[in-house]
Amino acid sequence: MLGISVGDSALKAMNRDIARMSVLAETVACCRKLLRGGTVTLSDGTTAQLHHVGPPVPIYVAATGPRMLHLAGRIADGVILMNGVAPELIADAVDIMRQGEHAAARTKGSVKITVWAACHPSQEAVKFHVARAILRNIPGRIDDLTRQVAAKVEQAYDFRQHGSAQADFARLIPDEIVARFAFTGDPVAIARQVAALAPCGVDEVALAIPVAPSIASRDVVMRELGPALLPMGAGRS
Repeated sequence: MLGISVGDSALKAMNRDIARMSVLAETVACCRKLLRGGTVTLSDGTTAQLHHVGPPVPIYVAATGPRMLHLAGRIADGVILMNGVAPELIADAVDIMRQGEHAAARTKGSVKITVWAACHPSQEAVKFHVARAILRNIPGRIDDLTRQVAAKVEQAYDFRQHGSAQADFARLIPDEIVARFAFTGDPVAIARQVAALAPCGVDEVALAIPVAPSIASRDVVMRELGPALLPMGAGRS
């Protein structure tokens, strides 16, 4: 599959702005045409063609906010939701995405749904991810505690530490809000979090397992999670 979006940390770490949604839509259309063997005209007037050998490549759009979710419903083969893991938050995101799907006269269910979030038995290990998640424009009910913490995180967030389980700003995240935005707990607890998303129409989950010297390794976490998740047919990455 091909995953694409407007950009976040990779651009902001270089002091660059994220792409416009219109540019994303044009890029998705361009990629789709190339992957089907068509010829596209580039901005400098030259043309390009790709001879793709293999099965069709689905294009997934990463989305969180209402406008991006609606766009994903209109143009994507799949959506990568970065809206936390609480069923009510995912249900609200899926509803908006399906509205976009309907607006484009697409068959309901045309867009596959992937929920992407950090995953680790240790709450401390995923707090860096929660810190970024609560700064996004997530639709749905956000409680007062989360809003208060987000205000503090916004002041302290350092993109040089983005993606690091040892980020300083992770210390601002209280235990109470972690399970709404990341997969955490023992294997059975994580399996329950994953299972709770099925009624929302989720097709798979992507488990982003952090790496740091002070926490259980990725291999250890995957070995422990396997027996709990594999009987469910849960997607893993």
